[in-house]
Amino acid sequence: MSRVLLVGMAPLPTENARRSYAPGLRTWQFAKALAHAGHAVTLACVRMPYIYELDRPPIVKARDPDLGFERYDFDERVLHADFLARLLRTVRPDCVVGAHTFASWVASTLRTALPLWADLNGHLMAEAQTKACRDGDDLPVGQLWRWEQAILD
Repeated sequence: MSRVLLVGMAPLPTENARRSYAPGLRTWQFAKALAHAGHAVTLACVRMPYIYELDRPPIVKARDPDLGFERYDFDERVLHADFLARLLRTVRPDCVVGAHTFASWVASTLRTALPLWADLNGHLMAEAQTKACRDGDDLPVGQLWRWEQAILD
């Protein structure tokens, strides 16, 4: 059994959220599969913007009733703090897994020599080019390339 720090996205499909989104569903699928395989999972979920109440604390720690293990939900402001570095030191995982591209980018920013398994779902650069064409703005191409390059590096 390995200790896994799974970095993903929230809301998960089991939450009472207004809508369910692919990044949360993908996170939930990874979490279920890792736990089913016997791994000790700690889940750290970046909250998707504009889904949760505005007065929610920046970090919420709770035992997920569906998954049965500890879960940390946090908003994007926490990405600029050392929360994930502290969590890494506390959990002492054997590896880090990123579920979904953005969460994989977040996981790739951790300063660790631990193995990282990154979920690069879809085709990020094709999506960036499509957005750039639709919006008449090349900004997404550079930003999404920086994410993908950091993950791959």
